[in-house]
Formats: sequence, structure tokens, C-alpha cells
Amino acid sequence: MQTDIKKLKIVVFTASSDGVIAAAGGHVDVMAATPATVMPLVQAGKVRIIGIASNTRLKGAIAAVPTFKEQGIDAVFDVPRGFIGARGYLVTYRLTDPLYVLDLSQPSDPKIAGELQVSGYSDYLFPLTENLLLGVGKEAISDGTSGDGRFAWYQGVKLSLIDVADPTHPREAARSLVGKRGTDATVLHDHHGIALQTLGGVVRVSLPVSLHDSPPYLATGAASDYFKFTRTELQKFEINLSGQSLVERPPLGSKLAGERSISSDRSLLWNNQVHYYQDGVWRSGVW
Repeated sequence: MQTDIKKLKIVVFTASSDGVIAAAGGHVDVMAATPATVMPLVQAGKVRIIGIASNTRLKGAIAAVPTFKEQGIDAVFDVPRGFIGARGYLVTYRLTDPLYVLDLSQPSDPKIAGELQVSGYSDYLFPLTENLLLGVGKEAISDGTSGDGRFAWYQGVKLSLIDVADPTHPREAARSLVGKRGTDATVLHDHHGIALQTLGGVVRVSLPVSLHDSPPYLATGAASDYFKFTRTELQKFEINLSGQSLVERPPLGSKLAGERSISSDRSLLWNNQVHYYQDGVWRSGVW
């Protein structure tokens, strides 16, 4: 069974704990929350967890709870979201689902003001101005042959500039793709994995990536081809706020050879300097 999000009655709570209490009291039928928020009521038998929106099951006390994917629901999400004034932004995360702009002018009765349907998804949403968002996630190519036709193959890392000046008609003003299928970025797993620096009307962006850009041995040209590791590096971009442009700058290479975890890699922008931290090793350069 599938549910159209537009037909749901969305209830807004000031805190996740209030939502959990409402679910325990039968005032709402279902809610989304982090495991830590609901565990006390789960252990007390007041609520139960029906699914985990992750690629794999979690460990510990809820290891027996199946993922949504195991239950035939192709949904994996971390809940990227943001609020600016009377607007909210939400990516629902079903591979190629849209970004929703929420009208929160009446908090007790939120409404969907508009939506943007583009390929891929954003793990990270950041408001650059009141009317411009930066999204970082993965590009995706629809398979078109499975289930409801919305299955897609993740590709390289995608940066997106989203113009929300007209909340009823948000649009993707610019985009840039890094690498091929297999490429990863630290920020997709940890919001500390990106650095932004605003200088007048320009925003500088740097993010560590593990680049997969070398064709596989048995490349078929299909969207499912998984490219081989090429190198780790610090990707750099400049955003012109008034022109809404996204320009790639020459990356800063890594001092460490070979494929490795980039989960602890970081970047620091200071004046006209860029600094790249990798497993206890620093590399610095001029922007």
C-alpha cells in the first residue's frame, strides 16, 4: 500500500518528545523519530517501532526491527530538513522524490507550498540566503523497470543550488556532479564534512570526497556500472549568490595514497587559505 504525502494530516510538534507522547496516547497514528527518543516508551510497551529507514538494521535493543526495504518499501532516509522564518524544507528521500517547501505561517496547520522534482536526492541542505539553498547528495538515474518505476541507481556526488524565491515554484538554478557511481563525500554522513565561507556575494565551499572515476573492468555503459576508486581529494566550489552560479575550482589533492575511510576528513577555510585534514595529516593551499 502506498500513501500520498499530500493526503496526510501532518501534525507539528515543538519537540520530538511531544510527538512520541502523542503517539503513546493514541492522538496520532504514526510518527517518525530517532531510536533514542522512542526507546523509553518502547521498553515500557507503550509504542512499537514498525520499521527502520536505513539500509541495514540497527544494533542493540532494536536489532530485530526490520528495515523498510526488508518490508518491501524502498525507503531510506536520514530526514534532512530546515526552517527559515515561516518556511520549512523537507526531502522525503525515496530515491527521486522531490524537495518540499512547507508553508509554516500557521504552525498549527502547515501546508505544502510547492515542490521540486529533480533526479537524485540531498543528504545535506543549507540556506545560503533567504531564497537560495545548497543541497549536497547523490545524483540518480531511474531504472524504470522495477516496482512502481521509481527505482534508481545512485551515481556521483551532486551539488545543487535551489531557488526558492517563489515557494510555490522552487527551481534548480545550478548543479555540479563529482565523479561517477561509487563516489562518496564525508558530508553525506556527517554535517561537519563541509566548510562554507561567505565573502561578500560569493560563498566558497569545500568538501572531502572519495572519487570513483575509473571505469570498471567489465563496463557496460549501464547506470548500474560501479566505477573504481581513483583518489581522495578536497573538492572546491564557488557560488555567486546574485548570479546563482556554481563553479568548480581545482581540487586540493590528498597526501595519503590508496582507498581509505574519509569519515573523519575535514576542511577549514580561513581568509584566502584552504586546509585539508586527513587522518592526522594536514595539507594546505591558497584558494
